[in-house]
Amino acid sequence: MTQDGERVALSARKPRMLAGLLAVARRRTMSRQRLAALLWEDSDGEQARVSLRQALAQLRRAAGDGWIEAEGDDLRLGPGVDTDLDAFHEALARNDPAEAVRLYRGPFLEALEANTSDLAQAIAEHRARLATLATDALSRELERMGDSPDAAALAHRLLGHDPLNEAAHRRLMTLDAARGMRGAVRSRFNDLEAALRRDLGTAPAPETRALYDRLRRGGGVASQAPGPEAMDAAGGAHTPDTTLLLLCMEADGTPDFDLLRETACANGAVELEARPGEVAFVFTGRPLHDVANTALKLAADAGPNLSFGLTAPETEDPATSRAFLQARRVAAMAEPGDILVVADLAPRLGLAVEIGQRAVSLQRGATRKRPDLPIIGRDTELAQIKAAISAAQTTGSGLTIHLSGEAGIGKSRLTAEIARSGRQSGMRIAMAGFDAFSPGSRHLAQRIMAALPEPPRPEELPSIDRAVWS
Repeated sequence: MTQDGERVALSARKPRMLAGLLAVARRRTMSRQRLAALLWEDSDGEQARVSLRQALAQLRRAAGDGWIEAEGDDLRLGPGVDTDLDAFHEALARNDPAEAVRLYRGPFLEALEANTSDLAQAIAEHRARLATLATDALSRELERMGDSPDAAALAHRLLGHDPLNEAAHRRLMTLDAARGMRGAVRSRFNDLEAALRRDLGTAPAPETRALYDRLRRGGGVASQAPGPEAMDAAGGAHTPDTTLLLLCMEADGTPDFDLLRETACANGAVELEARPGEVAFVFTGRPLHDVANTALKLAADAGPNLSFGLTAPETEDPATSRAFLQARRVAAMAEPGDILVVADLAPRLGLAVEIGQRAVSLQRGATRKRPDLPIIGRDTELAQIKAAISAAQTTGSGLTIHLSGEAGIGKSRLTAEIARSGRQSGMRIAMAGFDAFSPGSRHLAQRIMAALPEPPRPEELPSIDRAVWS
C-alpha cells in the first residue's frame, strides 16, 4: 500500500489484516461491527470494539491522517491510499492482462493465517476470487504471446495456479513439438489425461485431443476459424439446443437465495448443487435472450450481494466440475451486482467483444455489435478474385492473391469477403496471421499448412513442399 506515493509499512498482524479487508472491499465501506466480529471473533462485543479502535490507532500512527475514512459506523480506505489490488483490478478493467499478471504476486494476505473460522473463510473466499482473476489474466496473456519464447515460462506459471488448465498444456505441447520433443508431448498429454480422470472424472477437451493427434502425426496447430455452418445470423455459434449455466456467487452481504430460486425456476431453470455461497441454475432448450433477461431479473433482486457468470458448458453434462470451473471463473471476474457473459455467447446478445476479452458485461440497453457493412465499390475486384479462384479450382493449380493499399481502405474487410465467398463455394479455408515485428517461431507457410483440416503426410510431398512442412 502507498499513500500519496509513499509506501506504508505495517508490522502488526491485526492492523495488516484490517487494512487488507478494507483494501479488498475496493472503496466500499465495511461496518465496524462486521470488522470487529471478523478480526476478534473469540472476544465479546465490547472487547472486540476496543481492539478495533486500537488497531485503527496503530494504522493512523503508521500512515498518518487520511488512511481511514469514517462515515458513522462505517469505515473505508481514504481516497489518497493506493493498493496493488486497485492497480490489479484497473488493469483487468482496461483489458491489460500483461500488467495484471505482473501485479499479481501471490495469495491475498499471504503469510497471515487467520485463527478464527469466520475470518479464515472470508480470507479464503477473497484468495480464491483473486486467484481466479489472475488465472484468467495469465490465460489471456498466454494466448496473446503466441509462439514467443517467453510463452513456456508463462504457461508453467499458469499451471502453478491451475494444474489442469488445458490451454497451458496445449501451449507447452506445441512448443515441445516445435523443438522436436515428441516424447515430452506424449508424456504431457498422458499425464494430463490421467489427472483429469482422477480429479474431475472427465477426459481432455476435444480441442486438446485433436491437437495431440495432429502433433503425434507431425502436424501443427489447426485454425480455429469457424465455418459458415457454425454461425447464425447474429454472428454467434449456432447451437439450437444450447445448455446454459448461470452461476451466482456471493459477493457482499447475504443474498436471499430462496427468492433467487423461486424466480429462476419460474423461468425454466433447474438448480444444480453448488458450493456454499453459490447457487447455480441450468437452462436447457431456452432461448439465450430469455435466459439473459432472467439473469437480469436475478441481478436486480440480489443487488450488490451477488456476482453472476453466464456460460455455455463445453461438456454435455453441465454438472461436471469442468463446467462449474468455467462458470466460477466468469462470475469471479464480475463486479458485485454485475453479470458477465462468456465471450462466445456475447455476439448472440448483440454485445461487442474486444480482442482478448473472455467475458462481457450484460446490461439493459447494452450497445449492440455493429454488423459488417456491405462492400461498396469493390465489384470489379471481387469479380476478378472469384474468377481467379474458379480458374485455379478448374485447373488444380495454385493461386496467390496480393492485396495492398493504404491503411483503412478496407483490405481486411475484402479479405473476409474472399474467405466467406470461398466457404460458400465449398472450399476449405485455413487462416493464419502474423505481426511483422513478432512473426513467431514458425514460418507463415508452415502455419497455413498445419491449419489444413487434413494436412498431407510429409513423405507424400515433393521435396520443396516437404522443406516447408518440416
